[in-house]
Parts: sequence; C-alpha cells; structure tokens
Amino acid sequence: MNLYWVKDKTQKIYLTDDLWLGSSMNYTNQIMYVPNIQFTIPINVLRGNNSNECIPDSAFEFLIEFDSGHIFHGKVVQKSYDAIAGTVTVDGVHIADELTHYRIPANYAVHNKTFDDLYNPKEPQQAGDAGQSTATSESTSTSESNSSSESESETEEKKVSNDKTLEASKAVAEDLRGKFNHDGWAFLCMEDIEDVTFTYLFSNQDKLTALTDACRQTEDVFWRVSMTEMRTIEIGKFGQYKELMITEDNMLGTTFDVVEDFRDITNYGIYFTDKSDSGTTALTLRDVYNRPELQDDAFPIIMTGQEINTERNYQYIELLPFGANNAGDYAVLDVEGIALEEGNIFEAAFTSNDVQSVAEKNEEVTDADRLEASKQLYKQAIRKLRHSRRKIGYTVKVANLPVNYNVGDKARLTMISQILEMTTCTNYYKKMLEVDDYFFISQITENIESGGLVTYDLTLEKFIYNNSEV
Repeated sequence: MNLYWVKDKTQKIYLTDDLWLGSSMNYTNQIMYVPNIQFTIPINVLRGNNSNECIPDSAFEFLIEFDSGHIFHGKVVQKSYDAIAGTVTVDGVHIADELTHYRIPANYAVHNKTFDDLYNPKEPQQAGDAGQSTATSESTSTSESNSSSESESETEEKKVSNDKTLEASKAVAEDLRGKFNHDGWAFLCMEDIEDVTFTYLFSNQDKLTALTDACRQTEDVFWRVSMTEMRTIEIGKFGQYKELMITEDNMLGTTFDVVEDFRDITNYGIYFTDKSDSGTTALTLRDVYNRPELQDDAFPIIMTGQEINTERNYQYIELLPFGANNAGDYAVLDVEGIALEEGNIFEAAFTSNDVQSVAEKNEEVTDADRLEASKQLYKQAIRKLRHSRRKIGYTVKVANLPVNYNVGDKARLTMISQILEMTTCTNYYKKMLEVDDYFFISQITENIESGGLVTYDLTLEKFIYNNSEV
C-alpha cells in the first residue's frame, strides 16, 4: 500500500508505503456517492522527509494505492495533530468532491441530449456527424444521386444549408465543451446509455449536483466514482454480470447480515410539479395518460377519481398549457412493487420542482415541448417508485474482490435457501430469489487491517437503489 502526494494533475510524489499507524483503515463506496477515508501517519511524512519538496499546508490531494489494485484519490479536509505522539490523523474526501466547487450557469437548457452529448461533446467534421445534421446529410446524398436533374443554383443552396447546419452543430459542441465535464476529468459513458436522452433546465447547480440531476431525469441511469482510475466517473445503468460467486466457502467467518427496510415503501404515486401555482397550471402526467403508447406496462398511469382544484365554482377549459385543470389527479402504479407487497397499496404524493417545458432552439414553447416535459415527469415518477420499494440488503465479508468490480455490478449469491429460512419473504420475492441468484452490489467497504490484511464487506440487493432518491 503506497501513499502519494498528488502535486498536480500529471505528477504524483511518493510519501510512504509502511508508516501507517492505527489498528485499521477502511473506506466505503456506493452508487452516486462521494467516499471518505481517514488514516494516521507520522507528522514527518507530511514534512517531505521522503522527497525534496514540502507538501503544502493547504488541502492537498493524495493518492492511496492498495495492494488489491484499487485506489483512493482524495483531498484533505481536516488534519488532527498529536504533538506528543508525533502523529497526524488525516480526514479525506474523494476527489469527486472537487466538482462541487464549479457550477452550471443559471437557466441552462438542454433539449433531447444524451450523456455523451453533455460530457464528451464531439465537434462534427462534416454534415451528418451530429444528430442535428443527419437530415441535411440525407438530403445531400439524395441531391448527389439526382444531380443531373438539378440546377447549379439548387445544388449551391443545399451546400449553403449543409454548411450552416455544420456550423450550428460545431457551435453547440463548443458551447457544451467544459460546461458539464471538467478539465482533467474523464466521464465514461457506458454503451447501455447510448440512446438515453433527456430534456432539462439546469440552473446554478454545481457540476456534481448537475450530474446527479441529469441521472434523475432517467429511469435507471446512475454514476459512480472509479475504484481504479484517478479523476474518473462512470455513468451507466450498470448491472454487468461478472465472474464473482459468493458461497459459504469463500465467506469469512459467519458474517451474513440481513437488513429489511420498509420505511420508504410506495407503490401508488401521485406525481406532479410544483411550478407556477402548484395546482391549476401545474404540469401533471395527463398528456402521457392520454397516450397509452407512451406508458410502460409495468408502470401504468390511472385516474385517482378525486376531484381537484375546487377553489373555483366553474370548469376550466381543457387547455394543453394547463396540465391539471379540474378533472382529477393522475397516479402511477408500480406493478412489481404491488406484487412485492402481496397486493397491499402504499400511496404517497410527490412533487418535482425541476421539470418544466423547455423550448428547442430558444423558440416559443410548443405543445410538443409540453408533452416532452410530461414524459420527463413520467420518467421521474418511475424512478421514484423503483427506489421506494422495500429494501432488503445482505452483507457478507469476503477475502477477495476482483479489481474490475465496482458498486452497481452483479454477483452470484448461492445461499438462497438460507435466505428463505431466515426471512418471511412474500411469495413474489421468493419467486424472484428462486429464479435468479444474481444480486446488485450496492455497497463495497474495503478494510485494511493492521499488518496489511485486506477484506471486503459487500452489501447485496435484489434491486439497484440509491437511498437519496426518496
């Protein structure tokens, strides 16, 4: 295990590999979470005794390389000195916290963008390279095949149009460059989110909050810090199937803890925005309700049958800009969540203050834009319900964890019979356990004991959760 001072984004300076004090050290990683760590070393290690340069007294960066192949790249948030013992205890936070010190401009709208569009914007080299240029590229191809029947003026018109579209695409890419990502950082967008798009109005958020909010505009996209690369964040749906199998043979001791959490259960959610007057003109799920083809069969939208907006004694006209009117509330059912609770309904009302109609190309808001906002609200409702299911976590201790594993990946847990014996599962949950023994790793705690022994506490869950979502 090595400790380095990260002098800048390209240079790290070795400090020590053996002058670690205290009985143990550990850190925990979760989905959409910034890990922390604490360690104790002799004071003289921070005085440059192993290098020709002195570490600054400010909140410097450090890198810990574990023998497992994992790393912790962090920055100091607090140092506590023991003058008698000659030691310093360092409290550190993962370098991802750095992104909280840089912000997105106020009211910055994105329309139908992918995560790659935002975090790895590519400047098109020719018409057709960007989504906005595709139609132009097709028209160019058509014009070439029919060039013999077109006049030179028509060809020139299309060339000018292509050039303008190309320049517009370049301008968009240039505007996005550095807006959401940051110098020296890598944002790795996984293949499973290539086609995931969202429309959203960012406003004065820091860059890490903006990333979290962007994920929350989708049903199942998350971010996580890399456990092997510096200044790297991975974005995806996760759930990759890998080679790790957890059995009674590779568990350490008898640790097999089960925690069942029913506090946040909701399987019947009434969802709308609290924009405008939070009632008459609030955005609801009405437009998606009126279009069954846009709904997920696992999350149908229904009418609650309850009259709303009774503060007036006349009927509101059914205008598209007014999502609620006075027809009634719209609710989303979580079919799987209801099955998990044996048909029992747990109702809750949710509001979102960050979904609104966003016009494309800074033009007037259209009915299509309002529909897009309603679809966005529906995605939020689905995400909220998924994270509001019962949470059952299984914690085991193992001696080895493949270096390519991170939170959000899947592992096989073969002790299904023991789970069924110790818990009173619902019939639906029992069926899930019996047909699939793969579980998401929701939490990884890497423990470094005195003497260098490394163990891992893994928390496994049937669904992928983020506790901050509810």
